[in-house]
Amino acid sequence: MSEILESDEERKIALDIAWESIRAAVTGAEYKISIEKFPSVFAMKSGAFVTVYKVEHGREELRGCIGVPKPILPLAEAIASAARDTVIADPRFSRVRESELKDLVVEVEVLSAFHEIKFNNLQELYDQVTIGTDGLVLYSKFGSGLLLPPVPVKYNWNAEEFIDALCKKAWVDKKILLDKKTQIMKFQAQVIR
Repeated sequence: MSEILESDEERKIALDIAWESIRAAVTGAEYKISIEKFPSVFAMKSGAFVTVYKVEHGREELRGCIGVPKPILPLAEAIASAARDTVIADPRFSRVRESELKDLVVEVEVLSAFHEIKFNNLQELYDQVTIGTDGLVLYSKFGSGLLLPPVPVKYNWNAEEFIDALCKKAWVDKKILLDKKTQIMKFQAQVIR
């Protein structure tokens, strides 16, 4: 994937948007995005996620991760929305408190378009997944789930383990992968820290 945010300035702006949105959400302040004040790339519709880690005892522990997977919002709005929801609405965690802000590390993931993976058996599926490059989305009649490209690297998963985790995230049995109505999509992400 070619980088959507090409310059250091654009990458800094993405992190600044995330941080401003996080601070506002945690403190109860209002944060309004003025897209026109940013470079034009931030007006393009794009998917984005924001992942927040809390540093404790020298280790980064996940504190929240939510995103806008589809390109339905301008990038600046997608980042701000994802950042806000990550710290106040991730159902896996309590809301981030103002006292935690100093211990947070923020990561912005800007997503590429999704591309469907066509396969006839599970081995063909595994062979089309590149660990460290691809993120995955599963859509089925029973549920859906998304895992970002850094996830399998962090847990040292191979393609099969990555697919297994994706099924767990979507709350579906692995057998659903062979249902012709089930879709597996892959994408890439530009990760900014």
